[in-house]
Amino acid sequence: MAETSTPYTLASTSTTVAGNELAEEIKKYKIEALIEYLQKEEDLGLDDDDLEIFRKQKIMGRDFLKTSKEEF
Repeated sequence: MAETSTPYTLASTSTTVAGNELAEEIKKYKIEALIEYLQKEEDLGLDDDDLEIFRKQKIMGRDFLKTSKEEF
């Protein structure tokens, strides 16, 4: 019986590790720290009105990571 393995690259593994580390960091963010982080991420396309929702709803990092796009 021959075994087959799924090839992977070091790049995909390190990207996953980096993503996990970032998620762990974001979980610690309070409301203003999360908003500050999201403001820096220009590709998200969030404006001041969007970020005000985070303030009003008191969304912190852990909440942000658990929320789906539809819920937002």
